[in-house]
Amino acid sequence: MLVYDTVMIIFVFWVGRRYAYARQHGLWPWVDRWIHNGAKVSFGIYLVQMIPLTFLTLIMNHIHMPAWLLVLCLPIGYAFVAGGAFLISWFCYKVPPFGVLIGRPQIHFKRKPAPVSETGAN
Repeated sequence: MLVYDTVMIIFVFWVGRRYAYARQHGLWPWVDRWIHNGAKVSFGIYLVQMIPLTFLTLIMNHIHMPAWLLVLCLPIGYAFVAGGAFLISWFCYKVPPFGVLIGRPQIHFKRKPAPVSETGAN
């Protein structure tokens, strides 16, 4: 686990450095939009990640394979959990009553508009 954690930390650091460089030198609009949308629901991804992890556990209980193959399948499992958590969080973000479950409530109290002066002076 120590080796895996170290590799993941180095990989995330490398991706962050590449992203910072790309932002300074121009970034494709679709990549920027994808990162922006991911940032909107990142806390929700953290909150709901247990749901896809539970599904992955149920799936893995029915699949029997050697340990070396399980290690090779780690990126697939990681993508399944991250993608599933993103989809659940995005659903909660878009459907109004569920936004509160991911810390993004859609109900906002509107401020009363400022009174307009009767003199007409701005």
